[in-house]
Amino acid sequence: MEADSAVPRLAILFIGSNAISSVGDWASRMALTFALLDSSNPGKLAVVTATREIAATLSVLPGAVIADRLHPKRLLIACNVLRVMSQVAVAAEFGFGGGKWYVLAVLVAVSGVGMGLSRPASTALIPVAFSGDHVQQMHALNGVGLNLVGVIDGALGALIYRNLGASIALCIDAASFLVAAVMVFSIPVRHVVAEHNGWGLRSVMDDIGKGWNEVCSRRWLVLMLGNASAYHMVAMPCLLVLGPTALNERGSGSAKWAIVLGADALGSIVGGLIASRIHSRAPMVAVCRLVLVSSGWLFALAFGLPVAGVAFFAFTAGIALNVAEPVWLGFIQHHIPEGMMARVSSFDWFVSLALSPIGFFLASRLQSDGGPERPLFLAGLVVVMANGLTMLVPEVRRQRGSETEVS
Repeated sequence: MEADSAVPRLAILFIGSNAISSVGDWASRMALTFALLDSSNPGKLAVVTATREIAATLSVLPGAVIADRLHPKRLLIACNVLRVMSQVAVAAEFGFGGGKWYVLAVLVAVSGVGMGLSRPASTALIPVAFSGDHVQQMHALNGVGLNLVGVIDGALGALIYRNLGASIALCIDAASFLVAAVMVFSIPVRHVVAEHNGWGLRSVMDDIGKGWNEVCSRRWLVLMLGNASAYHMVAMPCLLVLGPTALNERGSGSAKWAIVLGADALGSIVGGLIASRIHSRAPMVAVCRLVLVSSGWLFALAFGLPVAGVAFFAFTAGIALNVAEPVWLGFIQHHIPEGMMARVSSFDWFVSLALSPIGFFLASRLQSDGGPERPLFLAGLVVVMANGLTMLVPEVRRQRGSETEVS
């Protein structure tokens, strides 16, 4: 880990590696989606997409063990190289093999493994590459980079596919992962690894258990992960499924939803910039308050506010969530041993990946059983109650951070 004078260069390498791979990832997703739709049916697209998500979910916890044992940097480089090979293979299947969906499902699952393995490793890399004073700032600026890229990702991916075709789009994705691997390789880090007793299944499961014990030994951490579970299983699916439905019932739903998502994206960028500059005296209480504020656009949709009102609350939600996430990650990385960081963060990732599909299924069922307004209201109520009650728990209120501008 280098001196503070090297932080800007390290930040460019870390944030740039994530942003570049994100651009390529969106290009490949667009290419895969539309190539399958053009040559097959939506059911096969669903199967191929599901294999990637399932593979990513199942890889998160083992990936955390590998990251803690080998070092997050080494695993991230390996994941990028794995995704280079998988995307080149997918491009070859489209170019020479006819794009058979069952072959694509296997190849995309390999890419999903790389994605799942990389999630906890990326989170754990920051505290071994940057000093404690810069951990929250790096999480915040990384979010800003990804959100800025996210504004153009979808359109750019579609443009590349339509003009260059699926194989070229997938080769661009492979190249982006290769560039990301080189950038991660260039980041100097502290060498912190966990001791282990071999690579057998029992040993790996024991290490996952140690990570869970680390979580359970902190009641405030268990409660905060419970809040995250509620948000990913209830709030986010209702927003993404029932939000567009609520606006569509009033006419021109797609245009209105684009405005709302644009406001959320702008708020996300503003929130990341704010989070890079502030600290909190009571970080966990601050996170609960910010997530509570983010429920505003659920209620705005539930009560049928005009699109300008919904966009305003989406903007505030974007700010709130993108201040909350770096504060949360920065705080836990000050309180979790470095050799345990990937495993502890993996439970957060696992919750979001595993529970989201359940939430989307429930949201679609609620949509079919009646209008979207009531479930949107109930989802907002779940967020308010979960975070409001958590703030009252003494262990949560006792957690203290450094200097403060948010409390």
